[in-house]
Amino acid sequence: MEPAKRREWRDLKPIVIGLVVVGLVFAGGIAGYWTWQTGSQQHTASQQSSGSALSPPNPAPAAAPAR
Repeated sequence: MEPAKRREWRDLKPIVIGLVVVGLVFAGGIAGYWTWQTGSQQHTASQQSSGSALSPPNPAPAAAPAR
């Protein structure tokens, strides 16, 4: 490489590395969110189909004495 091109690459290297890191973090966030959404939807659907998503209403708690 010519010295001028080598200097240009050396100047751009931190920017390129930063953009790659930001892209990977962004892609990981999207993949994690998508996995979480997909997993929660499947979990909710399986609970609803088995009827376990419905729970009997809790009785009203006894009123705490005023202090």
